[in-house]
Amino acid sequence: MNQDQNQDLYTKAKNMMRDSAASNGECLFLPESQLCSLVNDRSFTSSLGDNPPPGLIKFVRDEAPRVFLTIWWTFEDSDSSELVSIMTKFQKCRFTDDVLPIDNNAKTCLKRGQDAKHCSHKQALDVFHDDSIWKTRKIDRFCENQWAFIAPVFTKGDAKRRLPASSRLPFLEFRDAGRGAFSDVFKAELLADHQKEFNLKPPPDRDVVPVAVKKFRNDPKANLNAENTWEEEATTVDKLGSIRHKHLIQRMAAFSRHDEYYIMFEWADGGNLEELWLSDHNDEHRKLTRDQIIDVVEQLYGLSGALCELHGTNTRTSTGLNVASQRARNITSNGVRIDNSGATGIPVIAIGDQDASESLPDTENWRHGDLKPQNILKVGASEWLGTLKIADLGLAKHHQFVTYLREGPTNTKFATQHYEAPEVIIASMVPRSRRYDIWSMGCIIFEFVIWLLYGKSALQDFYNEVDNIEDPSIETLYFIVNRRDRSARVSDIASHWMRQILENDPECNKANKTVLGDLLRLVQRRMSGKNGGSQLPL
Repeated sequence: MNQDQNQDLYTKAKNMMRDSAASNGECLFLPESQLCSLVNDRSFTSSLGDNPPPGLIKFVRDEAPRVFLTIWWTFEDSDSSELVSIMTKFQKCRFTDDVLPIDNNAKTCLKRGQDAKHCSHKQALDVFHDDSIWKTRKIDRFCENQWAFIAPVFTKGDAKRRLPASSRLPFLEFRDAGRGAFSDVFKAELLADHQKEFNLKPPPDRDVVPVAVKKFRNDPKANLNAENTWEEEATTVDKLGSIRHKHLIQRMAAFSRHDEYYIMFEWADGGNLEELWLSDHNDEHRKLTRDQIIDVVEQLYGLSGALCELHGTNTRTSTGLNVASQRARNITSNGVRIDNSGATGIPVIAIGDQDASESLPDTENWRHGDLKPQNILKVGASEWLGTLKIADLGLAKHHQFVTYLREGPTNTKFATQHYEAPEVIIASMVPRSRRYDIWSMGCIIFEFVIWLLYGKSALQDFYNEVDNIEDPSIETLYFIVNRRDRSARVSDIASHWMRQILENDPECNKANKTVLGDLLRLVQRRMSGKNGGSQLPL
């Protein structure tokens, strides 16, 4: 290789490389699309001279382009005859791109330069036995250089993909987007050609797609290990991956790198429902149209349908709803019992042990466990509501255990107490039922109605009612508990707000029923236990 050819290939490859934002310091890698472009460039083949051995060019292009680039990067001062000699040996040993990455076995192999019959490594690594070429320093450089050309491509099959510690993640941006109890969330820009099967397309004139990346943390205080939490959540989202619903956030991949543990999801570019409600710039409630109200109802129906799919999943059918409902007819439920003799005329809710369908042997019993406006994301920033999607599905199932750990009477450690169902106090030692999610959904619907009717300020006034709660260990904005008889009743605060709206708001007290009035009555009726218990029908 003459110096001009060397510099030409080096310059082109260098200019095509990108810097991974998920690493400290410069960490260059060659994108997949640029690899194809470089392989088809004239300078790529000319680096092997004018008359390479028959079949070598085809081998390099079709089976070992990454190997060749790694060798070329390692022997950048060599001429074309030396490169041809090295690549010919790689071809004879069938050292293709599939062999990458290699570890230090080649360097530590005791058979280098000797009889190699008893080596324990892959046969392809025999190519490194020639210590006239492969000094220890050269092997070190090869091992380091390979990572620039094998950045991972993510697919739907990446349920728990463990990447080598030196892998260069194909993210061009990695910006803090939030912090949870177990993890930090980043808005990342993933190179579009490093994801397959997800139908994500980059914006015009861009080569990246936005994604959300959750990175798990260790929490010694809570006795939580990042790897264990990741394992559990990755297992959950993988099992739930068969549920394809418009209103559920899509899991893309779960992967780890050394002691870093990640799950990647589609990015919700419109923020979350709480941000929509409390935005200083959002005055949509003042000019609501018929179509917008219909949109809200359709979105709530869609979210309820997504929750229904989540609750109905089982190991034998795509949805366990039919199986569960069929068998539940023969089971007497010890669920919610209603006693209308409670104080101040407010119905009393007594929480039983479990849903009837909880005991069904073939039902997965999935439930979210932490439904709240912050976990309902808006996809589609340019639209009024976009598409609302339930997020944090990884909390399903395992969340039922950790959310019972409270720091004290005024707050919870892992969940937002505001949306908790009464059973979190009354039946704290019993695994949470699907009814827990349904209660939380009712709270969200009620707050949606407040926002639609009166906007941000009224919703904030409702939240400020928390100052009137006397004992936060047994009371929320929505219920108050009597520990002696394991009962709970709808709180005076929630009852007052619902009653005032239904009696005084012209949108809700008309003789002819209205959509928002019906929504509010639905929540009021189901929370109070009338017409069949405190379950919102989904």
